[in-house]
Amino acid sequence: MKKVCFFPFTHMGPEQVRAVTAFFNDVSFLSLGGEISSGSAVSDSIRQGVLSPEVIPEKRSSGLDSRVQAYLEWTRMHRGNEKNLKSLLRDSAYFSEDTGVANIQSQIRKRADNNASAAGGRDGRRNDPLLFMKFAEIWDMEREVIEKDLSVLDADTSALFEELRGESVDIPGKAAPLGSDRVPLTDPGQIMTEERVVSWFGLAHEAGMLNREDGQKVLVTTSPAVMDYLVSNAEQVINGLDIESIKVHENGCACKERWQQDMINILDEPLLSNAPSWMDTTENNLCCGLSGQIQCRILSGGNLEKNIEFPGGRIVVCLVKLNS
Repeated sequence: MKKVCFFPFTHMGPEQVRAVTAFFNDVSFLSLGGEISSGSAVSDSIRQGVLSPEVIPEKRSSGLDSRVQAYLEWTRMHRGNEKNLKSLLRDSAYFSEDTGVANIQSQIRKRADNNASAAGGRDGRRNDPLLFMKFAEIWDMEREVIEKDLSVLDADTSALFEELRGESVDIPGKAAPLGSDRVPLTDPGQIMTEERVVSWFGLAHEAGMLNREDGQKVLVTTSPAVMDYLVSNAEQVINGLDIESIKVHENGCACKERWQQDMINILDEPLLSNAPSWMDTTENNLCCGLSGQIQCRILSGGNLEKNIEFPGGRIVVCLVKLNS
């Protein structure tokens, strides 16, 4: 029995949902509470039973929104004084028991993690994983909106230039329309990767996502930066699966459910070196046009063992991506 868990994010954008649910049909994800927008990719997948939110205890998350708002109010008060703010926040930007603006100001100005620093290690840099992950979630959501707006702007700009050019043949060497060479915003997993991973594991334990009784845990991510971080910090790395292009069954395909079950079965440790049973099915079914990439690594030891606690001491993590 295996349990697939999406990590290390608490916000799932449409592309993340699409990629993860293309490979796996029963995925748990960590939720920090709050209402999930009706009609979103996440809510639709929850309704279909493909995604399952798991939340931390209500007692733990009580007052989180007010703490976030108090912190944001403090930062708004200091807008325009970026140099001073960076200096004040250099040691620690995340707090426990910050109930108001005055308290936040006091903690920052006293360099609030002096006591935590004395304890040393990663906990000294991360006073409250819940508060950190909430801010990471807000950043991810805002980033998604910005990327969507920029894509619309790019499309509108391109359409405008096409209209201005009319039906004339493009002249070689002509400059491309403004915005056509824009690079999409960075992989969110590149931003404070270690903090995301360590904080996620701490909260996942609190939510009961990593209970040993649930069987083998398989972590799935859409972030290459997260996979790179895990691999580079592990002492032992076993390459369980590495496929750059595989036919992925689309929604509505009669073979999809069986294919996804075979996909999760091949991640069984005793079967990792065997030929996958689903190759004939995927190759022979020509009705599905999607293709994807999947990597599976089994990791243990090194800094991972020092920084995070994981059932069995071994981490099975998959990186998934849709090519088309």
